[in-house]
Amino acid sequence: MYGGSLRARLAGQGEGAGSWQLAAEGALELFSVGSGCGGTVSCDDAGTPNIFNASGQDVFTRNWVGALSLPLAWQANRNLQLSLVPAVSFLPGSQGEDQGGAGDFYGTNISLGFGANYRLGNQVELFGSAMLPLGPGNNGFDADLVYSRVPILSAGVSIAVNPRIGLEGSITNGFGLSPATAILALPSAPNEPMLSARFTYNPGAADSPSPRYTARQASLALGGLSVNTALTPASGTSQLWLNGDSLGNLFAGGGYSVSNDFQFQLAAGVFNGIEPRNSYVNTYAGNGDLNLRFGGKAMVYRPSKELPIWAAGRISLGRNEDESSKQGYLFFESMNTWEASPKLAFHLNPKVAWSGGGTSWGVGLAANLQLGERFQLIPELNVIATDLGGDNGSNGSLALRWLASPSTILDLYVSNAAGLVDLGQLLGNDQVRVGARLGFSF
Repeated sequence: MYGGSLRARLAGQGEGAGSWQLAAEGALELFSVGSGCGGTVSCDDAGTPNIFNASGQDVFTRNWVGALSLPLAWQANRNLQLSLVPAVSFLPGSQGEDQGGAGDFYGTNISLGFGANYRLGNQVELFGSAMLPLGPGNNGFDADLVYSRVPILSAGVSIAVNPRIGLEGSITNGFGLSPATAILALPSAPNEPMLSARFTYNPGAADSPSPRYTARQASLALGGLSVNTALTPASGTSQLWLNGDSLGNLFAGGGYSVSNDFQFQLAAGVFNGIEPRNSYVNTYAGNGDLNLRFGGKAMVYRPSKELPIWAAGRISLGRNEDESSKQGYLFFESMNTWEASPKLAFHLNPKVAWSGGGTSWGVGLAANLQLGERFQLIPELNVIATDLGGDNGSNGSLALRWLASPSTILDLYVSNAAGLVDLGQLLGNDQVRVGARLGFSF
């Protein structure tokens, strides 16, 4: 989907509590719609007709769609803002006319939206909204392709990490992300809630102050193994790492800090030797299948006299790229680091992997003990509450880290975790792995 939107202020009165603003917004977008065989679905497979007609072939169209809205916002008090948004979404009423016959689609929808935003502090805001479709079209269809009008409900939290970085997490049954498609519910399951995450980056905005790490803290910012640290490398820092073990896991990854409080991350590799295996493991971490992950790590709290911890959040998305799977999952962890002394740090990391096939979650516990100038001992434990990977989801690791230089590390470890990357941290293994992880920072 491609498109653009414009917003203009029409009227307003005052600032602060009791003020109000009225605006107009318009959007024009190119909306691609596809259904049927083709792509990863073979046309020779039985039972793969498209949802628009009985041709049994692929239907693919490009549609110009749009939206108009009049958002009205009222600042009820210093922390609470309420909004009312009448809108109309212009969507096609049919698809596939020249590709086997026209079939039902959403059509034009008039809607009325209600929203509330509540500030918990300078950086954290809670929000909730409801969009009520009034017709004449529809905004959802079920597994039997019966179209209907479904309220779009959303609730979540947004975090202003700093003026440059913003994060948002929510639960919603809304499927569309653009002004014209925001009224749409999840296809085939219009009432099913989904997790949603959003990242905003304003490169021209001011950054938070440099963390001014000590040499010890800079080494903690190089990360952990199966339990990460909350410290984030300074803006402009790049990181690369390579990992392999005795049971055949091979992974590589990197990160780049676009802010003193945020790092983009990318990882790729293959899982191997995970035992026991079941349908969940085969789907998301198949033997030898390429796994791709992309995400980011944001520091949200630095030590203070009231609370002497570093706190951060990390989210990643990706999938098993094997043709028999093509399934993905969302991974989130909250990282909390406490420096008990100049030589000893502890980490507490709740973490969860969410997918349509099941949700696995647990808590990571770890320590980092400085052994002289160049070595660190890192014991880690992941206590898993919901085991989808076998009979023993909880796992532990023990690593010896060599600080070859301020920017180069070598970890030698033993572990019964299925792997060091995301889902691997939440799966136990019947066999013990011996592995190495090499990391660079520049």
